[in-house]
Amino acid sequence: MSAAASLDGHGPEWAAAVATLVQRSAVAFDRAGVQGCFTILDMQPWRQLDAWWLRCQIEPLARLTGLALRYVPCTGPVRPLQGERVRRRAPAWSVGLAADVPVELSWQGHGDRPVCAVTGQPWAPDGPVLILAGDLALRLPQDLLLAHHGVIQEWRSVASAPRQWHPVEPDRYPGWFGDSVQAYAKGLPSAMFSLPVGYWQFLEQALAWASRGAVVLTRAEGWSSLAQFREDAAQAVQIREDDPPVNLHWLALHADRLGASAHSVSTNRADALQLLTIGLPEDAATLALLRAPLAAATRTPRTERARVVHLLAVAGELQGALAVLQLQADDPFVLRMAWDSLVRAATGTTPALRAQLGAWLERLMADNPWIGEDGALLRAAGHLALACALPDLAQIALRALHESGWSLAADDVALARCHEQLGQLDAALGACQRAAMRQPGYVEALAVRERVLARKALMSGPWRVQHEQAGSPLMLDPLHEDHAPMLARQMRDPSIAFMTVLPQIAAGDDGREWIKARLADGPAIYAVMHRQLGLVGYTGLHLCKSTAFISYWIGADYQGLGFCAPLIRLALELAWRNGIELMVSSVYDDNERSMRALQRSGFVPMQVRALPPDTDRSFVMLPAVSMQADEARLRLLDFCSSTGSGLRFEGQEPLTSQATAETSRSAP
Repeated sequence: MSAAASLDGHGPEWAAAVATLVQRSAVAFDRAGVQGCFTILDMQPWRQLDAWWLRCQIEPLARLTGLALRYVPCTGPVRPLQGERVRRRAPAWSVGLAADVPVELSWQGHGDRPVCAVTGQPWAPDGPVLILAGDLALRLPQDLLLAHHGVIQEWRSVASAPRQWHPVEPDRYPGWFGDSVQAYAKGLPSAMFSLPVGYWQFLEQALAWASRGAVVLTRAEGWSSLAQFREDAAQAVQIREDDPPVNLHWLALHADRLGASAHSVSTNRADALQLLTIGLPEDAATLALLRAPLAAATRTPRTERARVVHLLAVAGELQGALAVLQLQADDPFVLRMAWDSLVRAATGTTPALRAQLGAWLERLMADNPWIGEDGALLRAAGHLALACALPDLAQIALRALHESGWSLAADDVALARCHEQLGQLDAALGACQRAAMRQPGYVEALAVRERVLARKALMSGPWRVQHEQAGSPLMLDPLHEDHAPMLARQMRDPSIAFMTVLPQIAAGDDGREWIKARLADGPAIYAVMHRQLGLVGYTGLHLCKSTAFISYWIGADYQGLGFCAPLIRLALELAWRNGIELMVSSVYDDNERSMRALQRSGFVPMQVRALPPDTDRSFVMLPAVSMQADEARLRLLDFCSSTGSGLRFEGQEPLTSQATAETSRSAP
């Protein structure tokens, strides 16, 4: 992989292949009489997902085989990528008999031994070592040379002048280096090639340090053979002067000077692999066992899988894309490559498919704890979660993106939409303002801003205001058509409509018509918002003079999580604040959970039952002032009569059978 390869790692297949290499190398060293703990030295510890996947493979392997294994992250000698942000390193760990694990090693290229990053003391392995060099060869200094009809030139600058081609000075390299360069000049009439001099110096130190034997695994963009040089020259492939591919072929030719042997695993220039071993038997069977899992891992079609997901999503076949995604549910590479097409597909699909895609995304983020270190993955997760009606997950990702300084205008608008869906209207306006500052006149930012301002303008009067309490996770947000997508998702359980005597959302209605009908019932109608989860339920206070009837429900995804009690407390506080003297409600006799929630909030049963066909419910009350049961009963009867509920009680004038049929199921 190139130095700009994705920072979320090479994938679980690669980790499995490295784990197999660890096991086979440890066994081979043991059979060769090399004892001690097998150390895995990671020269790219910022690839935390690679380390995490590797641990998931190695720990059970060590328990089953009894191998003593140690993983140690090492910093340096590294030339950081331009603009690359410093990331946390994966922690050291050990399995089996391993002990004395350094927290982290530092190896800055001076001296011949790495030191413990905490104590500053030199540290040496007590057994063989697997050095995961990754693309370290790309990051260390390379000399780019041009062979043209026997003349060798070097790409360098002189006295602060721009870099250009200069003849190679006679004493530029030691003797065998110079001989090697001349050999290339004879074999390549006109071509560019590199000498990985920095990586060569690193290998000299590393193999001297790993005196009990070592395996060095390099995976980088590079040339594995002279034929590739010639092919590139014939095809006029553009070589980057400041960051050329690694000349792994040159390393293999001169590995014997290090007392080692080098073996190419893959000859694909974009993903060249090389194993360099020292202290192992040179038999073909051993080398074949070491190479086999790596070759298979590099052929795993991660890119092809991402391409298929992208094409299916573009075609609107989200169900098929989900099937491919679930083949590797823990691999964030597909998210990185196909998130924009998945967002478009999720926006136009059914709520059920959005829920499935959202569940996949939640598992992906839970299984990959280092996503927060990668701006591209945070952006992908935030936008996709928003498209899947998961504002809580979207807010976490987009806020982390903003706090890390990686946000673009589109990310700020997406965060504004999250705040809007969570009822955090002032925060939404702030995010819109940031987007407008990044990109003046940004249409999406202006649209969200106008929508939020219009919603705030409707918040007036005693009932049409947001209401919350300190310490409560919930907020009552005046119900608005913008709540429709979240409300429709949470009301998908048909028992909600039945238990609350509310109508179901009609076929073809996305929730907006249902909301309009509820708002026609009165002003005190609310979406119940959780600070992180978004819409978790609904409540309505149906008003008549100084009496209010409370109805409520908790959404399908959040039932049983204890939200009823804080919901009722918020509604009571708002009612008392606005002069309500008596709160009443009714509960179906078989709805024991709702009855317990009301009783815990102070409601007490009333000695009153409705006449048939409404004898299947109990009535409860909670007065704000001292009130006799008889007075509360009269207020309940007056409420039901004044609001046209259709409920009949003893002592009331009977309704016609037709009127009874029309109104008996309309009670709140």
